[in-house]
Amino acid sequence: MYRVNVVEDGTSKMFSCETFDDAHRIACVAVKNDPGAYAEVTDDEGHVVFIPDRKLQTAKKPSGLPLPC
Repeated sequence: MYRVNVVEDGTSKMFSCETFDDAHRIACVAVKNDPGAYAEVTDDEGHVVFIPDRKLQTAKKPSGLPLPC
């Protein structure tokens, strides 16, 4: 289970996803659609596992490898 926290216009929204792919998709769409948005994906233990970078349209997995949006 993954959680996606999206902050847009000062409002925080939380989404729960069964798979990393679903969480990744929600986070990427959030930052692509709103230049001021921030999104992060956490795992069951609360560790941040993904933060999209709207400038590069990529992010890094915990392994340090790039992950395209």
